Amino acid sequence: MSNYFVGEGAHTQCLFSSGQRIFMPPLPSAAAFADLMVRDMLPLTAEHISSMLQDRRHGKPTEIDFLNGAVVRVAEQFGVLCVANKVIYHLVKMMEKSTVPIVIRDN
Repeated sequence: MSNYFVGEGAHTQCLFSSGQRIFMPPLPSAAAFADLMVRDMLPLTAEHISSMLQDRRHGKPTEIDFLNGAVVRVAEQFGVLCVANKVIYHLVKMMEKSTVPIVIRDN
């Protein structure tokens, strides 16, 4: 689990599932956050298999209702369009109903 705060006076803390905790100086901008993710964080998780993919491989329901579904519900309450989240939510819900196995080939 990671928590990131962007802006002056914010503290950045990363807590990894291994229990490792890293404290970093505040991030000055969203671009700095993106650079941090691409440069430092993504390589650490490149071999991870997402919990939703694991759920699908085992025929279990995913956490989509608690992730994108929650975003969609809150956005609708406030009259905010969140088309991408809504599309992803409905695609995953369709996949949950499918009996087609999930196969991902390693390159």
